[in-house]
Amino acid sequence: MKERHTGAALAFGYGLTAAVVLIPAFFFGLAFGWAQGMILGGFILALVLVVDRVGQARRIRPDGEEPQVTEDKWFRFTRL
Repeated sequence: MKERHTGAALAFGYGLTAAVVLIPAFFFGLAFGWAQGMILGGFILALVLVVDRVGQARRIRPDGEEPQVTEDKWFRFTRL
């Protein structure tokens, strides 16, 4: 079964990602100054993107098989 995303699901996902990144960056900005807050927000964004990418790599394929992680796939993952 193929995964399908609706526009609403994508909008929700992007909105949630933006909230996860921007809200902490705002509070870090208040606490540490805007430059440091944006740097910390960038680290949070990078963490969210890596977790999302790893989650995509671990999804079960339509034929029901778990995808095997090989060295070649790891190098492709790190090249983004």
